[in-house]
Amino acid sequence: MTACCVEAGLDSAIAQQILTSATTEAGLEILRKLDRQTQGNCVEKVYAVVAERIDRRSQAYIQTHGGPSVQVGSVLFDRQRQIIHQSKIGQKLLA
Repeated sequence: MTACCVEAGLDSAIAQQILTSATTEAGLEILRKLDRQTQGNCVEKVYAVVAERIDRRSQAYIQTHGGPSVQVGSVLFDRQRQIIHQSKIGQKLLA
């Protein structure tokens, strides 16, 4: 998650806090708190990086193992099964 924070352009001090978080959920709570305090969108930025990484890695995996050329998109859900983020390709495929 810390790597995703760095890739999303978050401040190194924030990334350090995420790195030392005991769990992913604790790290997300740090980002949510920061968003509430600053009216920012750190959580959304990190989710976007995660979704794009899923797309890229899934596409590479399929191609590496001889699968057909397909578009891969991702949709992220929370524990209540609500959509929290869709990658650009995921949005396109669901439309």
